[in-house]
Amino acid sequence: MKISDYYESVYSFAKRNWVLLLVLAVSSMSFWVGVFFDDSVVTNGAGWADQELYTNTVTSLREGMLPSRAQLHFPVGFSLLGLLGGLLLPTHPFLLVSYLLLSATVVFAFKAASNLLGRGWAVMFLGFLLVWDGVARTLHTLTEVFLVPWNNQVGIFIFAYFFWLFSRKNHSSSLTMVILSSFIAGFGVTTREEYILFTPILLLGYLLITKASLKKFLVAGAVFFFALMPQLISKLNAFGSLTTSGHDDSYSVTVGEKYFQPDNLVRNTNEVLIDSNEDERPEVRRKALFQASPWLWLALPGILLILFGRRYPFSIKFYSLVSIGLLGFYLAGSNVSAQKLAFHCIRYFSPVLILFNFATVVFLKESQTWITSKMKKAKNK
Repeated sequence: MKISDYYESVYSFAKRNWVLLLVLAVSSMSFWVGVFFDDSVVTNGAGWADQELYTNTVTSLREGMLPSRAQLHFPVGFSLLGLLGGLLLPTHPFLLVSYLLLSATVVFAFKAASNLLGRGWAVMFLGFLLVWDGVARTLHTLTEVFLVPWNNQVGIFIFAYFFWLFSRKNHSSSLTMVILSSFIAGFGVTTREEYILFTPILLLGYLLITKASLKKFLVAGAVFFFALMPQLISKLNAFGSLTTSGHDDSYSVTVGEKYFQPDNLVRNTNEVLIDSNEDERPEVRRKALFQASPWLWLALPGILLILFGRRYPFSIKFYSLVSIGLLGFYLAGSNVSAQKLAFHCIRYFSPVLILFNFATVVFLKESQTWITSKMKKAKNK
């Protein structure tokens, strides 16, 4: 390939994708400014409880040891990514991991919104999705989640990836896409085990919507299981059991005590999403999500437009329902509460911010379309 041809191909790519490249440049600048100049956190999260545990697990893996029982308080997947990131930056193993996950999330989210709404509205969507006040103290926005290593970053990336996957007009499933999607869905479970309730559903939905063959279903199952192997091997080594949770003695204890509590769902919907002031205890020191990001109120009618309108394909309706399911799952659990807003509990359901901000822009776009049509009718009269 001639050098002139290479530069021509680069120029052609940049010309076609200049909006996305500009968005990536802004998100990158935001990330690195946050990393080096945000005094509310220290680089790579050193000193924060979760991050120290991640880093200790990376150290064990680097020395050829599988995670201990204590280190499996969190699944091994995110630390495996830190092991790879540490090959380039040993003292800050998650810095490049967080940046690359953020960048990939931006790319897939932008591509999805462009497919569904057009580039202009996609830029607005990314603006809502990534805006923040320059201090990573609340985790009300996705940018903040990526500034400190959290395994929730992987979940955000996964939901952005499937958002793009479901937004494509040509719903076909090549074997390559099946393998990639299955690995991503499976690896997600190695970073947060409760994702077993959601990533397989996203993968199954993709296979059904694309009318995948039996061969592709079998390949998907095999790849999904292969992606789980690091966590399965680590659990067998540490616990001697696959059904033991790093948090509790068993999954039955975890499910019975921490999740699927209707009272929690009602309370947390009110206090974590709408108004944290409903809890008058002095330890409640953070705003609820809609208080901190009031534009998200528009997401409620926007979601209705997505679910019941004719403009949006079934695949996006399906994606929206899975996202709402993830939100309900965490709101019905004990890890989320008005009091725990101070401990960044919004990060648990942060993948849903993709849907919320997209639905906000959907509402604005549909409102503009409706107003424009009314004005044209009035003018024609």
